Amino acid sequence: MRRCEEKTLIFTIKNSEDIISLSIESAKKLEFNYINNCNKKVFFEYIGILDICHLGIEIEDNEVWYNIKTMLTPMERKDKILPNINQLKRIIR
Repeated sequence: MRRCEEKTLIFTIKNSEDIISLSIESAKKLEFNYINNCNKKVFFEYIGILDICHLGIEIEDNEVWYNIKTMLTPMERKDKILPNINQLKRIIR
């Protein structure tokens, strides 16, 4: 089991076709790792996009949403737990 952070990234964009590549690029920039107090390497890795949605005036500037949860081998199972890119592209059309 692994501890995972599920984070919501918020973008202001003009072209909805760019949202997937912008999301992936932004998330990968947030990756890092370190050695914890038990001398174990801890990884913060991008796994994938769970959903895309359009937000309106209900969102505040610089608002961030996240959830910490425990998952069984998320990186190894990403093809089973994430929608494929084509499904996500249908949402933004």
